[in-house]
Amino acid sequence: MKPLIVQSTRDRWTKVRFGLKACTITALLAASLMFASCARNLTGTYMADDGGVYYLQQSGSTLWWAGLSLDRELPAERVWHRGLDFTNVFRGTINSDNTIVGVWSDVTRGLTLNSGTLTVKIRSSGGVTQLTKLTATGGFGATIWTKSDPLDDTKFNQTTLDIISRFDAVHKNDDSTIHDNLKPYRDATVFYGHVVTPHLEYLHDNPYDVEAEAPHINYGEDFSPPIPNGGLDSDGKQITYHNFGLEDRDFATFACYLQDDHDNLDADFDVRLKIDLDKLEPDFYTTGWGDRTSGPKVYQLKLNDAATQQTLGYARSEAYMATEALMYGKAGTCGSLKDGIYRFASLLPGWADLFGASVLVNGRPINGNLASPQPTDTCAFIEPSPRFDPLGVQIGNLSLIDGVYLRITGALVLDCGHGFGHPCFDDHPDGDSDDQYDISSHQNQEIHPIYSIDIINFPFRPEDISVDARKNLTGTWGGSDGSTYYVRQIGNTIWWLGQVRDRQPMQRGTNFPIIGALQLAPAFNASDPPCPSQQCWAFATVFKGTITEFPIDTVIEGDWAGVPQSTSAGSNGGHVKFFVFNHKIIVAATPSIFPVAIEKMYEPEDTTPPVITINEPAATQYPHNTTLTLTYSVSDGAGSGFQSFTPLMDNATTIGNHGLQSGQTIKLLTEMNLGQHTFTVNAIDNAGNEDSSSVTFTIVVTADSIKDDVNQFVATGSIRSDRVANSLLAKLNAAASARAAGDCTTANNKYQALIKELQTQIGKGMAAEAAVIMIADAQYLIAHCP
Repeated sequence: MKPLIVQSTRDRWTKVRFGLKACTITALLAASLMFASCARNLTGTYMADDGGVYYLQQSGSTLWWAGLSLDRELPAERVWHRGLDFTNVFRGTINSDNTIVGVWSDVTRGLTLNSGTLTVKIRSSGGVTQLTKLTATGGFGATIWTKSDPLDDTKFNQTTLDIISRFDAVHKNDDSTIHDNLKPYRDATVFYGHVVTPHLEYLHDNPYDVEAEAPHINYGEDFSPPIPNGGLDSDGKQITYHNFGLEDRDFATFACYLQDDHDNLDADFDVRLKIDLDKLEPDFYTTGWGDRTSGPKVYQLKLNDAATQQTLGYARSEAYMATEALMYGKAGTCGSLKDGIYRFASLLPGWADLFGASVLVNGRPINGNLASPQPTDTCAFIEPSPRFDPLGVQIGNLSLIDGVYLRITGALVLDCGHGFGHPCFDDHPDGDSDDQYDISSHQNQEIHPIYSIDIINFPFRPEDISVDARKNLTGTWGGSDGSTYYVRQIGNTIWWLGQVRDRQPMQRGTNFPIIGALQLAPAFNASDPPCPSQQCWAFATVFKGTITEFPIDTVIEGDWAGVPQSTSAGSNGGHVKFFVFNHKIIVAATPSIFPVAIEKMYEPEDTTPPVITINEPAATQYPHNTTLTLTYSVSDGAGSGFQSFTPLMDNATTIGNHGLQSGQTIKLLTEMNLGQHTFTVNAIDNAGNEDSSSVTFTIVVTADSIKDDVNQFVATGSIRSDRVANSLLAKLNAAASARAAGDCTTANNKYQALIKELQTQIGKGMAAEAAVIMIADAQYLIAHCP
């Protein structure tokens, strides 16, 4: 991909003065032509006053951008993960009055999800291009964007530093020669699979010894309280794990504790996966490990070894492999954070980051930093540490436990077996030229650095194939090439930002094969720098489209552009069409720069409780003769859907031998007593958020309502005689007249006479239940006479 050619200011004005004179003879040209001839190209990197970096791409009269927040405490070039507070995308039209009018939306990389309209003005300050906000809706924060030099992410502390050199400087805490440093054999690697606990331990007397061990972090002091795993070893002793949940780990202890007197083990985070063979990258079998010659054989030995599968109990269609997910390199000395070459902390995967907060788990950094509380405290290591529980590792509210489905993205380090070198087929000291037993039994594969670990939630796991997904496409999607797409759906409009990864450039040369990265193919196939002779940066794709059809397979059509991350030139983009299957998979009609398919992994965390609306009952007084119809609704505004709800009337789930569903009628006269009552709806959504809503109302008696008591009981047969009904109504009418005149004494005497008649008619002219209700109503009127 070639950079955009921007005509120099001098050449442009030479043509204006001696050629078309477009900017001085405006009367002869249309305003649009004049603007097109004189407009500057806005493509480039801008720093904004909201603390973000903005990558802008101008494609004709259309301007695209991706804006990503920065950590304000660090220089921009030292912020490894950008956009974690907010990431917004924009598409606007450049007008002849130097305004840009468009729409914007936050996408799911950041913590906020807002959207709106935005109008900015193109200005210049000291010869530097600026944009200033004129109007905005949706709470857009930035007001001024100033063009700056690109952030060259191949440099650190003004020194060009690539990951190959960084690997040379970082050592493992291991005695063996081959593991003295870390070497990547692949650039981008993507593995999908379920976490498993079985582990093959190669022993010469028993080549396939199966051990069971939860996902763990290789760190834990012997004197820390151990965690039992519930089993006994061969000597009958309790099997325990180290306590990895310590929060006071400084760097020296974490990286060096196991080095001195504990067999020189390294401090890392081991997660074993049963690999999903359906999700391996295109051409992985031929170029996945090493080269096209050794790749297929390594695949056979590591992923499809029959003896391994039989021992672990897996089917032929499944594969087992361990991945060492978070690797911390060995410090220069255990008393220093700095390595011996580049003189800064030798932590991976933040190889170019002064701080170590570089691994994203479901979009959030989790492995801490090296920020020192005191200038003299060089060993401070602050880690919001993953916690260990008997089942696995807990990171925030996410668990890496047995059975969890993951996507791990990073650079693959080929490990053909502990203690042996690469390539995988050197002569074995024991005469086994293929190292077959060692390769297959030591299934671990090191992935350093790790860019992300995505815990794929229900309903997006393979076992949820028949489960309907949320209809809204908002969420985080993964491509088979390691790319991540942050998608936002607002009505029928679809926005996204797609990135191959955060900051890591491609590897140098052809010895580090790229698999499936369509964004990079033109640059890698080109003969001019920066690819393939140096490092190559992929641009980030910004897309805005519309859902155009609504059959089972949804159709999305729209436009995209590539914004110029780091030193990449970006792309003018084009028009593209996608198909959506079951709201879980998006497939490009023509792949273009996009992977063949992206799959939804998880949705934004729903912290919004269910929405409960109670229309009836209302917070009011109801006459006792009323028939009340319950009317309420429960929904989840964030879209995860509500799991369950429970309606209660005075803390009871039923009343009058029926439930309390919306639409249910309640005859207050016979089903509820006089006085105050509370109707409550409790609800919980699929994200575990709970909420409750209540309405308190009062049942009263009026002079008219008690007359209707008689009518209702006649209708139900509870008053068995017309003579009795007429006698009761005569007394009630007389009492009502006296009450209306303010004569409470006369009214109360009439109600007392009513009560005596009701008492004499129990079991004769009327049912006992009806008589008791009317007596209570009459007593209420006596007690509440004005």
